[in-house]
Amino acid sequence: MLCLFSPDNQGRYCQSLERCFIGKAPSIARVSRTFGSHIAESWLEIQLLDLAEFSGVRKDGMTEKEYEEIARIIISGYGDFKLTEFMVFFQRFKQGLYGTFYGVFDPMVITRSLREFRADREKLLRFYEDKKRHEGKERNGNKSEPPASRSRNGKSSNGCLTWDMK
Repeated sequence: MLCLFSPDNQGRYCQSLERCFIGKAPSIARVSRTFGSHIAESWLEIQLLDLAEFSGVRKDGMTEKEYEEIARIIISGYGDFKLTEFMVFFQRFKQGLYGTFYGVFDPMVITRSLREFRADREKLLRFYEDKKRHEGKERNGNKSEPPASRSRNGKSSNGCLTWDMK
């Protein structure tokens, strides 16, 4: 699992936002329940360390214990997020859409950015639900107008990998 959803795969997963948000990837809380909290925390720590490395900030500003703590805080506040949704968040953070670090890795920047991402996520989830409802009506011959607005990043394409939990 750590390899399947590694930071190296963020770009491939994020090619299809729709599948990242409504696909079958597990939530971080489900990973924690299924494999243990240490696995979920380790996965998030890997993502956080990758972000710190990408950002070019000093990683020595945080200890291993502090990375573990921020991972636990994220899981407790955002346990319903799928792994692929976190990957979208980290990809967008790298694109400069959320937060900025000033010299050192700052966990408060991450938590504030996640709060902002949650609002974007909710808009995208509503958009994809509306789209699915509209497509269902079209299949049944009941034509209606498509959803009126897309999120600023609400485009979709094929290619997002998913992990089917049975």
